[in-house]
Amino acid sequence: MSLCNLTNTWPPFRATTWLPSVHERCLLAVRRQIRSLELPGLNPASVVIQRLQWSRDFTRQPPVYALPGVIISTWGSESMDSEQGTNLTDQVEYPVCVSIVAGDEPYFSGIDIFLWWREQLARSFRNQPLAGIPEITNCVVAPGAIVVPEALLRGVYHSSLVLQFTSLESRST
Repeated sequence: MSLCNLTNTWPPFRATTWLPSVHERCLLAVRRQIRSLELPGLNPASVVIQRLQWSRDFTRQPPVYALPGVIISTWGSESMDSEQGTNLTDQVEYPVCVSIVAGDEPYFSGIDIFLWWREQLARSFRNQPLAGIPEITNCVVAPGAIVVPEALLRGVYHSSLVLQFTSLESRST
């Protein structure tokens, strides 16, 4: 399902053509690619797209999604370098945050599997285009926190990577 179909109140006007944005298509393609990795112990239904990288849908009672899981969300802001691109195209960078979330087992028993997941995720996206999105020419993986200490205080192991997708887009008139 497209993210733009999540509510009937948006857009506030009748659009004749509404195509998913490049950024939304990146989120959807990232989810598809992570699910295809078939990481051991990861239920594909627990690879989710959310507005923010909060783990509350995994930790509330009853949980919406089973732990461990992967949260895919937007991150920061897009960037556009006026020195890049061509006379007809602009280069836009779209950041996507990928967060591994799991229960905080005592003394991190089982952290090795999550470090391996992190490695596989990085390898899956690093320095290549994104399948199914022709505008995306490359992905730079920016490692985030291996462990977010604040999340541990809530009993959640949280580890993240930021995928920076480079898009060449036509200028509109």
